[in-house]
Amino acid sequence: MKLKYKIGGLFLLSTSISVGVFCLFFYYVIHIGYFGGITAEDMLHALETAGDQLEAAGGMAEDESYLTDFVNALDKQNHPMLFAVKCGEVCGAGADTPQIFERRELSEAANGRGEIAGTYKVRVLSGNVNGQEYDIVCYVNYNDYETISYAFNPLRGKGVLGKIALFGVGITVFIMMILLWLFGRKLVRRVTNMYQVMQELSMDHMDVRMEEKGNDELTVMAEGFNSMAEKLEKQYQEKAELEQKKRELVSIISHDLRTPLSSVMGYAEMLCDGIYESKEEQKQYADIIRRKSVYMEKLLTELLEYSRLEMGTMRLCREKTDLTELVREILIEYYPQIEKNGYELELKIPEYAICGEWDAQRIGRVIRNLIENALKYGMDGKKLTVSVKKEGELAVFGIRDYGRGVSKEELPYMTELFYRGDSARNSRAGGMGLGLYIAEEIIERHGGKFCIKSDRGWGFLVKIILPLTEKSLSQQVDSVV
Repeated sequence: MKLKYKIGGLFLLSTSISVGVFCLFFYYVIHIGYFGGITAEDMLHALETAGDQLEAAGGMAEDESYLTDFVNALDKQNHPMLFAVKCGEVCGAGADTPQIFERRELSEAANGRGEIAGTYKVRVLSGNVNGQEYDIVCYVNYNDYETISYAFNPLRGKGVLGKIALFGVGITVFIMMILLWLFGRKLVRRVTNMYQVMQELSMDHMDVRMEEKGNDELTVMAEGFNSMAEKLEKQYQEKAELEQKKRELVSIISHDLRTPLSSVMGYAEMLCDGIYESKEEQKQYADIIRRKSVYMEKLLTELLEYSRLEMGTMRLCREKTDLTELVREILIEYYPQIEKNGYELELKIPEYAICGEWDAQRIGRVIRNLIENALKYGMDGKKLTVSVKKEGELAVFGIRDYGRGVSKEELPYMTELFYRGDSARNSRAGGMGLGLYIAEEIIERHGGKFCIKSDRGWGFLVKIILPLTEKSLSQQVDSVV
């Protein structure tokens, strides 16, 4: 329930309770005769007193002097004045209980309406006693000629309405203050708990959550806060993992660059000092320097690409590119190494061109990275299969080695940043865990799909699916996967 409805319900509850208390109080006031009415006890006492006074006065007189004496006698008792006269004789304390008329009837009689229920004749006597107006109302019953007189003292009812209204307002305010205090205390407790949780979160305690039940605004706010806290916790963990991976990257870079750099410096010094026995040995040293330099250039290129991806500054230079020709040119670079190691190369490349709008330099870098990975880690089976084909508006490049492969549990992590599989960690070839991550990012920025399939003993298959144009539909890519 929303807070505005709770507050409205609280107001209605306090009002209902106040009205109930007010009605009980009003009933009590009416019952004791304070509002100008008369109770049975007051009536009997007044009858007894009135009878004594009338006997002492010698009977009833219908003039102001009688009224004065009667009022002065009964005003000391602070009761409404009531007496009965039957057949001209005073009825004392032993008389039958006279009929009680409501104040409304007395008021109507005082206004001169005359008859009540057709069987009573009403006569009103008025007079001034001690500066106050008093009325004596006589009711004559036509059936038995019994007369009942009622004298009303207005001082008893003066200001009662204002007092009752003030009491009602006071009761309402008092009850509302109690209910508001109870409600406000619970509300303040909830807000205080929420503030404490926020303070905990600001102190990097990411596992804290608000425990709110219900459906009011505070509960909705708590749910939103918990959702935000979960996202912050996830980002915090990702940040911590990224920082850890960056530290690992620095360590890997330091190691992977220091080793070839030391070799380059050592062989360069030997060449400079003439420490070689033949031209063949000199050429061998130079070749080592070249290969180590190429390796370091590759590491630095991967770092540069990673930096561009992280900063969002990578821009694709799309141009018309023949994927078939691009793959052939790259394979020529690695053919001497393949032939030297006696690897079997199976090509499934068509004779026709498969052209698309791609960044040729970056697509070529992806293909080179995949071929190098296969030659480094997957040549236990001594075979490599490279394929290129066209399916509708899509170009598909595939490369498979027949080495040890990776487990299905390890497969989902192969394209994660800085992840190095068992083969890479145990291999002397090294690597920073950037190659497949960068390759997947480049392919996806072309609107394509980067797919990996592998299992222990089966080998390692990578499939690249590229739309021929930038306008190709993504669902076409998904249909090939």
